Amino acid sequence: MSDQHIQPHAEADNPQRIIALDGAVNFRDLGGYTTADGRTTRWGQLYRAAKLTNLTDVGVEALAALDVQTIYDVRSGREVAEEPDRLPTHHTIDHRHRPIVDPAHLSNMRLLFNALFRRNNVIETFRESYTRIVLDGNALIVGEVLTAIADPACRPLVFHCAAGKDRTGVISAILLDLLGVPRESVIADYALSNHYADHLRQSLKHNPHVRRLRLPLNKLEPLVLAEPVNLHRMYGWLDTNYGSAEQYVLARTGVDAAVIEQLRTELLA
Repeated sequence: MSDQHIQPHAEADNPQRIIALDGAVNFRDLGGYTTADGRTTRWGQLYRAAKLTNLTDVGVEALAALDVQTIYDVRSGREVAEEPDRLPTHHTIDHRHRPIVDPAHLSNMRLLFNALFRRNNVIETFRESYTRIVLDGNALIVGEVLTAIADPACRPLVFHCAAGKDRTGVISAILLDLLGVPRESVIADYALSNHYADHLRQSLKHNPHVRRLRLPLNKLEPLVLAEPVNLHRMYGWLDTNYGSAEQYVLARTGVDAAVIEQLRTELLA
């Protein structure tokens, strides 16, 4: 993997960030990021992750030990049906399925999926999938997740998609921006998913839906890499259309200024 996709960043590279759950990948704590006003995001409150389908018994126990109260699974209905999360049976977790990018509700999903594999269109395709589908098409789900994060009764909270990279990455980027974390740090956090690129390559290689496309493996790279340009383009869309991530949240997600202030009060120290 090219070094351009993983740049050193002291806070992103904090070893406390990576949570080892046997059978899970890309499970990370969003604590430890310094904001523009000198505060720091709290540890042990909020986790971003990939699917929890393959947790072993040891992994399930480790998840329970984190005292997680709420999980938001934003995968599609088909993804959840085929690979449901594995959760503790002795520790009650409020598991909320809120599908983003569900083909059943997006008539043009096939066109986007096909376009994704045309390398010369990848930046524009990602811009469209991150903005038009996640932020524009599912703004109320983004708002629901943010509102739950602000509620101390819902935390510690995990939000995840399949790889913990794209849908999860967009929500994480919006949240960290609201908290005042510099975009350089947000992008560094996003790019940490590249440490798990080989795992994702293997997963895609054996995915029957992907195999039916009969594409060479190098064409799968747009699905594999968390390229910083994706967030740069997303932030450009937010700034152009709304002025900032905060103004987008206020205009589109159903979240008001009081919830944003509560997020800052609860998650910053």
